[in-house]
Amino acid sequence: MYRPRPEIVERTTWLEARVQGIRMQLAGVGFITNTTYRELFGVGREEARRDLRRLVAEGFLVLEGEKRGARYRPGPMLGSEV
Repeated sequence: MYRPRPEIVERTTWLEARVQGIRMQLAGVGFITNTTYRELFGVGREEARRDLRRLVAEGFLVLEGEKRGARYRPGPMLGSEV
């Protein structure tokens, strides 16, 4: 019987939870910021920064701007469904 490795299950669960909330935000406003991400998921500044970098690296988001003006728009992995 096939059983996925625990780290694969954890990654999938994490992505599903994050991507669903991000999709809702993107559908309403078209972008997400670090502040909005922290409010949505109840995480601190550094955790949000790490998560957003991970989502950019995996193609779910695209970073526009920098520092306080940074915004994240849908990336190729979210497609045009947002």
